[in-house]
Amino acid sequence: MVSPREWWRPLTVVDAKAEEFARETYFREASADLHRAAGGLVAATLQRLAVITFKPEAIVGRRIPTALDFMERNGFRPIAFRRLRLHRHRARELWRFQWNVATLDRLAVADLLMPSCDSLWVAFWDETSPLTVPGTVRFRGLKGPAYPSVRKKGQLRHELGGTNRMMTFIHAADEPLDIIRELGILFDPQERQPLIRDIAAAAGADVTDRLLEQLGALHAEVPQEELDITAVMRRLNDALAELMVRRPSPDLRAVRQILARVHDGGVLEWTSFAHVLEQARVRLPLWDLVQIGAQYIQHDEENTVCTIDDDGRAGWLLGHGTMLPLSTQHVALTER
Repeated sequence: MVSPREWWRPLTVVDAKAEEFARETYFREASADLHRAAGGLVAATLQRLAVITFKPEAIVGRRIPTALDFMERNGFRPIAFRRLRLHRHRARELWRFQWNVATLDRLAVADLLMPSCDSLWVAFWDETSPLTVPGTVRFRGLKGPAYPSVRKKGQLRHELGGTNRMMTFIHAADEPLDIIRELGILFDPQERQPLIRDIAAAAGADVTDRLLEQLGALHAEVPQEELDITAVMRRLNDALAELMVRRPSPDLRAVRQILARVHDGGVLEWTSFAHVLEQARVRLPLWDLVQIGAQYIQHDEENTVCTIDDDGRAGWLLGHGTMLPLSTQHVALTER
């Protein structure tokens, strides 16, 4: 019997990632499920995929239609999708190897943002021919960085907008190997089995119509929000000024002082800010609170690096990876 390591090893060029994933429960479970369903033949299919999780800000900000148009223009066809909730534990596992650098303030704001509504997981088939790097890797070059200041025209995140590095609208798997791990984290076994069948038959699939129906249902359930930090801060300052007239207090003055420091370029200390808001009896709408936190907190601890800091893209572009031929694999899978 072919071991899991033998079939999934061509799906990454990052040795540290292979070593970490090989002993992680989520990855081991999902890789075993894939291997049982399609053996090593599924590896070539995974190299053809790009997988995006559209986070809550993409739902409330109505950014997904723009993203789907972008993916179509760049040769990516949706072949499977699922709704899911990024609760606290899923989020921490999803970014386990990157959030070791996250400040506690960043984790606290993420705990407000990630489970605020359902997210939408979508797998896309890369129709490029010939495909010289995995679909995940090609898409990474198109999606744009988390930092708004260095995004460029022609990148998805540039088209989606956004003013901070937390509310980036999308999360995407870096390499095919990451797709396997995310299947283990985001989906229970009973959810994973039919999804794996969809992936195994991905080459001929197109779920665009059903995806748009699901998106319409999601938009009908989740109210649209204005994602504009300038408008948020204006509303808050106006509300505080009015409250100071009606019921002046040291706590309200403390809130205004914190905001003044932030306006002058200071970092927002989230725990202190949340405490002062509570003491001042100021109740902000959830998405105003999330936007303020995401915009002004310190995101990373100083002098730290991610546990896995290599996304693999440079290695694939340098030819370090092995691209697997698809034709024979797909014929075998579709005949099963």
